[in-house]
Amino acid sequence: GGAVGIGIATGFSAKLHIVDSAFPQVRIEDRSASGESGIRFRSYDGSTGLHGDIFVDATGNETGRMGFRVPWNGTEKLTILHDGKVGIGTTAPASLLHVYGYRDYLLDVHQTSASWAARIKNTSGGGYGLSIDTSSGPVANAVYGLACYTPAGLGVFVTNQGRLGIGATAPSSRLHIN
Repeated sequence: GGAVGIGIATGFSAKLHIVDSAFPQVRIEDRSASGESGIRFRSYDGSTGLHGDIFVDATGNETGRMGFRVPWNGTEKLTILHDGKVGIGTTAPASLLHVYGYRDYLLDVHQTSASWAARIKNTSGGGYGLSIDTSSGPVANAVYGLACYTPAGLGVFVTNQGRLGIGATAPSSRLHIN
C-alpha cells in the first residue's frame, strides 16, 4: 500500500520507485534569487523527530555548492563546491580537501594492514612527498614514523625506533647525517 512506481508497473516495494533507461532522475528546482533546494530526511524515535538536509545552493549558472546539514537548522557539516573543492567544517574550502575544526584530532586515520597509514605525494615529476607511518618493523625494511622525500629519494627520515636520518634512509644511530 501507498507505493508509487514510475516507469514500472509491478515488482517494487519502495514507496517511490523510478525506472528509466535514459538517466532516471527526480528534479527539485527553486527558481528564486536565493535558489536553494534540497531534500530533508526525517526519522522519529517514537517521540522526537531528527532530521538533516542535503541541498544545492545556486549562486549562478552551475557555480553553486552542495551542502549537508545535520540537524537541518544546524551548521553545515560538509560542502562540495562546483570546482570540486570539499569542505568539512567550512562552507568555503580553499583547497581540494579543507578540514576545519576544533577537535583533538582533525584527521584520524586507522590502517589495518601492513602499509602506510597516510601518504602525501607529488607525482608531477619532482617526486616530493610526505609519508607518515605508525607501523612497527625493522629499519632495514624502510619503516619510518615520518619521511619527507626529495626528488632524489633522499630527505629527512624518522624511524619508529626514534632515529633521525638526514640524507640517510636507514639511520643507524639517533642522528645519522649523510
